[in-house]
Amino acid sequence: MGRKAPTAIELLKGATVKGYQVGAHRKKDTIEQGRKYVKKTLRDQDWALSRYAKWIECLEIEKKGREEERKAEQVESPELEYCFSKGAPCLGLVTTKDFLRFHIALSQGRIRDKTTVDSVNTFAEWFFAGFTRVTGTWVRTTLTEEHLIVNVKKPKHLFGRDDLIRFHITFWTMDEENFTHPRNKLQIPFIIHVFCWTGARIGAFFPGCDNRNEAGLRYKDIEVVLLRTDDSWKVIYQIDQRWVKNNSDPENITYGAFTSQHAKLIFDDTQYLLALTFANKAFYDIDSPEKFWQLQIPKGEGALILRWNNAVQNLPILRNATLQDGVSETPLPRLIFECIVRSVMRMSGYFGHATVHAIRRYLGKKLNERYTETKRLQHITQNDPRVYGQSYTANTSSCNGRQAFLDEAAQHDHIEYFQGFNKFREKGLPYALPAEKRAALENDLQIIELQDRVQQLEMEGASAEDIKGARNKVRSCHHKLERAALRVFQNQWVKDQRDWKIRTRGREQAEDLESTELVQILSRIIPKRGRLTKMMLSDKVILKQEREQAITDLYSVITRDYTVLYRPGEEPINGVCPVRSCCKKMEG
Repeated sequence: MGRKAPTAIELLKGATVKGYQVGAHRKKDTIEQGRKYVKKTLRDQDWALSRYAKWIECLEIEKKGREEERKAEQVESPELEYCFSKGAPCLGLVTTKDFLRFHIALSQGRIRDKTTVDSVNTFAEWFFAGFTRVTGTWVRTTLTEEHLIVNVKKPKHLFGRDDLIRFHITFWTMDEENFTHPRNKLQIPFIIHVFCWTGARIGAFFPGCDNRNEAGLRYKDIEVVLLRTDDSWKVIYQIDQRWVKNNSDPENITYGAFTSQHAKLIFDDTQYLLALTFANKAFYDIDSPEKFWQLQIPKGEGALILRWNNAVQNLPILRNATLQDGVSETPLPRLIFECIVRSVMRMSGYFGHATVHAIRRYLGKKLNERYTETKRLQHITQNDPRVYGQSYTANTSSCNGRQAFLDEAAQHDHIEYFQGFNKFREKGLPYALPAEKRAALENDLQIIELQDRVQQLEMEGASAEDIKGARNKVRSCHHKLERAALRVFQNQWVKDQRDWKIRTRGREQAEDLESTELVQILSRIIPKRGRLTKMMLSDKVILKQEREQAITDLYSVITRDYTVLYRPGEEPINGVCPVRSCCKKMEG
């Protein structure tokens, strides 16, 4: 006989015991649930809404007259609730147009002086939380025809294998524009490699302002394993990306990708990961390279899984480090990473800036040649084929149309040139503005006005905070003008250089302006540094002993004391002079 079904009264009693009340949430449940957004999207939308609130305030000022405008500086912006209440201006088509014109007038373009169509569309999407077809059509036609905005897009080029090699050569052989903490000599090439094989977005490994304490690449997101080989073992590891775009549950949903040690050090990132791990004492029961080399895989097993100490699970691998304060436990700021990469690219002779997205596009192209669409989209965490076609393909086609038409074997070397950054590189490209041109910037009217403002505040006895803010505006303006002047100077230099090559029929070579004096001096003072430079640039397959030596040297570079640099053989021994007849206690 089957189980008797409970009656409605019994079910209601059971539900009531567990907290259910009939109709208690009826009002809440009748509200239509809108689309859910991640924090970054909500922040962008809030910014657009706050600009709308400012615009409403401007309309009120305009109505009340210019006399009230002087008082407006002391009046707080209207609350967003008021701006979108029944008394606020209606968002009809005309109102929308005027508001967007207000936004356009305040915007500064990055590609050109004027803002672009895509930028305005994006802003409108933030504002409406779903851009309508009518508004989209209006933005792309009317405003473009009136020359208020430009329909231009950033060129989509690819950062490929040759660019990676050139990056490493410059990174290890040329003097730095700004001397940074030695830890960055490992962190930067490590994460560049990781971007190259994962195809991750920059936000996957560098936190934003709203998730700085939890995002970024953490030890808990990496699993390191020793995999048995014919003669010994090799290092493999997997990275779980939590902070991918539109991932609403990063704590539980991750996207994994794996790699292994490469036979050539120039393409290997496991060496950097291991050296950083040793420096952080992150491995369980392994606190030095020597203990790591002693590991063996038990007989009859194919792998040995390593684990992290519990104390480091939530700590970032990429850390902010300064010469003054040392290594912190806060994530390496994205701004520092981008500044170092741009600097190395400039010193490599590129006058076009490579981005993480350029790496991502190149990997997407290569994956497309080898794997199915499903596998490719899974690897680069992009689930929409339509978006992939819009954002992850280069401006130049990857197809050799003529050879396809003639049914000939395809050749793609010329296509790689036009798609890549090679055409934006010129050997010897100046990466700093000449002194006389820098000095000329002091005569710019914007700089003069801002400096006058600083002097005025100082004479009036303004607060230190106000004076500091005014000085920051001077520095910001100076940096902006210098960057623009350098771009103009570089473009003219490249034009002159290429004209010179034509005039000399390519028979003469350009002067080598690469600065390597500091690297050479450091290599003499720190022999391990010179040995590393040679090993990191080698494209030869290395032996196990050479790999161990490289990782040991990397570990030494970031753990040694740089307070005082001693020549080889002159380092203090237990704090005293190494000369036997002296033995004087040495202080830093």
